[in-house]
Amino acid sequence: MRGVTSEIELGPRALVIADLHLDVADPERVEPFARWLDQLGDVTRLVILGDLFDVWVGPAQAREKGAPRVLAALAACTQRGIGIELVPGNRDFLLDRSFAERTGARLHADGFVALCDGRRLLFIHGDTLCTKDVGYVRLRRVLRSRPILWLAPRVPLALGSRVARRLRRESVRALAAKLPDEKSIQRSAVVTAARAARCDTLVCGHAHEFRDERLEGGIRFVVVDAFGGARDAVKVDAKGELTVGESGIGTQSERAQVLLPSAASGPLRLIAIDGPAAAGKSTVARLVAQALGLTFLDTGAMYRAVTWMALERGVDPHDADGCARIARAIKLTFDSTGAIRVDGRPGEPAIRSQAVTDAVSPVSAHPGVRAAIVPLQRIEAEKRGGIVAEGRDIGSVVFPGAGFKFYLDASSAERARRRVNELDQPELYAETLQKIQRRDHDDSTRKDSPLKIADGAIVIQTDGMDARAVAEIMLTRIRSAATAS
Repeated sequence: MRGVTSEIELGPRALVIADLHLDVADPERVEPFARWLDQLGDVTRLVILGDLFDVWVGPAQAREKGAPRVLAALAACTQRGIGIELVPGNRDFLLDRSFAERTGARLHADGFVALCDGRRLLFIHGDTLCTKDVGYVRLRRVLRSRPILWLAPRVPLALGSRVARRLRRESVRALAAKLPDEKSIQRSAVVTAARAARCDTLVCGHAHEFRDERLEGGIRFVVVDAFGGARDAVKVDAKGELTVGESGIGTQSERAQVLLPSAASGPLRLIAIDGPAAAGKSTVARLVAQALGLTFLDTGAMYRAVTWMALERGVDPHDADGCARIARAIKLTFDSTGAIRVDGRPGEPAIRSQAVTDAVSPVSAHPGVRAAIVPLQRIEAEKRGGIVAEGRDIGSVVFPGAGFKFYLDASSAERARRRVNELDQPELYAETLQKIQRRDHDDSTRKDSPLKIADGAIVIQTDGMDARAVAEIMLTRIRSAATAS
């Protein structure tokens, strides 16, 4: 990491955000952030720690359909007296003087030191702290070399965008094959960077997951969540004190929908597992996630949470509008263990009740419910940097660009047997078999996102197999593909 040379007085009320990944080719995706900027008040300085844009290959990018709206909103902020300090990230490091002149923002290529009442705080994007990822460090150096910096802005926009997105896709594939520690921010690098800048605090983005730790020598290390996440904003007062909070951009569903690059823009760092009810998807997904050091995303829990709230509030599970309103209104988050929380309340064990199980099929079939939940699943994938997701339309609808897709199947009799064994209620076999067959019919015939085998999915028939055997088959496929690539 090169030395940080910029030193600025941060002022009394600064707000720090990071990792927005705005796709300026799509006006609808950038509009919520532009509205957020229009309404931004009680802030004297806005700090953006990298990856404001999903792709920025030079001044020509300002001609994309959504760019003028964002640039005008940024300019309006500076005209209202809100200073904008922007640290380019690994996706928009080609931001240049033309951007700064048009918006009034100040660019800090290597970050900056904020001076706050005698204290020094270091603000950087954070990718330079991933020092064990030798391949990325090397690529970063090449992309920021003088020949590339001279050539990139002179390449036609269409060609430059294609090259940038291709590089991103290849980077995603490579990242998926790396060990978690290899691609993570290294605490030793944080300490070294903070000491070199003579700072007692380092704030960055890049990792897409909030962290607040005390490191060697008392250095405070804060990672701002990706914009739209649960803790995606940090306030800094005149004395350099940090307060973690939320940006408050729109509804959770809205910010997920418009701020995330669509799955079609390239394969996400994930493994998609689909299949019918009681096929063992959740158990297998947890085993695969644990083996690969990825996060398990229980998408079914999200629909169960909506169902739970519908039942609790007296809404008929067949009331499409009522269920959709609940899906849009509630706040769904996951704790460090992967367990879901609903408006801050633990979802377990309520979402696993028989009443929820009986009602979740009609609730999850409503288009309005799926329109609210699917974007949240996508933003969780982007935030986590790598997930294993299971459901009924993960590979076909939610993440059609997933790197690996599996479809787990088993006869209805086998699935009923597993379910009653799990509940230790063998006397309920006939009733359970009937419910599973009814659920299969409902899931496969619904109009919105029916249960089906996704294009390119590997089908595994699991009759007579335990979860570990199924997981081992999947892991063998995944590791073989990673080795071959």
